[in-house]
Amino acid sequence: MGKFLDEAARELILHVRQVAWLTALPRHKLSTGEEIRQPARAEAYKTGGTEPPLPPKGDVAHVFDWFMELGQIEVTGMGRAALSWREIDAWASRTFTPMTAWEARLLRRLSVAFLAESGAAESPYHPAPWVERITSQAARDAAERQLRSVLG
Repeated sequence: MGKFLDEAARELILHVRQVAWLTALPRHKLSTGEEIRQPARAEAYKTGGTEPPLPPKGDVAHVFDWFMELGQIEVTGMGRAALSWREIDAWASRTFTPMTAWEARLLRRLSVAFLAESGAAESPYHPAPWVERITSQAARDAAERQLRSVLG
């Protein structure tokens, strides 16, 4: 059971990191020192008429649903922070959500991963944590055309 849960957690953490990368607002510093923010990467996919690439959630997708309902991070007096145990406990209690200790720890790990990835993804050069594997020649050609349209 331990290996199964470890793999399930790894899959879901990768999914959450990809969501954080897609929803981050990359910052560009201009030569004048001014900083501008780009739209979220997910918006660029939607504008292009495609769905953003996401890895599968795995066998514990219900924890991802809880994570999205709970909120991915907290905002404190010192800035953004991972969800606290108190916040997780309060949400579970208020929503009458029965949760195992492993699921609660996974929620906290998801929040830490989301916070770290969203911070790193503010760099416009930060690579995506997950890239979909292209298997067919037609898909490769389509991906190459999309890449060429982005790069010019």
